[in-house]
Amino acid sequence: CQSPDVMYKREAQAVEDIGDAFRGGSIGNTPRPGSYIKTFEEFEEFTGLKTIPEYAFFQCVNLTKLKLPTSSGSLESIQGFAIGSTKIEDIYIPSLVQNINYTAFEGSPIKEIRVSAGAKFLVCLTGAIMTMPGLPKEPLANKIDIDEDGVIHNLS
Repeated sequence: CQSPDVMYKREAQAVEDIGDAFRGGSIGNTPRPGSYIKTFEEFEEFTGLKTIPEYAFFQCVNLTKLKLPTSSGSLESIQGFAIGSTKIEDIYIPSLVQNINYTAFEGSPIKEIRVSAGAKFLVCLTGAIMTMPGLPKEPLANKIDIDEDGVIHNLS
């Protein structure tokens, strides 16, 4: 890193393993740095990661929002307790993720994960909620066209 307090986008993109650098909890009476993280939307810039390792964000008890890398060729798996014991209730999991350990969210408010295959993402639910069918991956408006005579095509 160019600075001990700042990580630039290109540096984040080059990271291939985060280990437990963001882990919460404490060592003795000293809180780990991850204990103070509340949101981490910048995590989506860590496009070099293939795996969120075991205990990566474990016990980040103030963490409510985490944005996972979504670019092609990035994240493929989330290991055990990787995001466990957090306050995350809602998380978008990209379709490229092929493996999620059954303990990945242990101790967090997430109760259920649903696969939305058409839209290619997972929906994490924290309790009883009524869901509706989603929208297609490509909006139908993208197919609307007007020909040379001014006739509109593909409205339905």
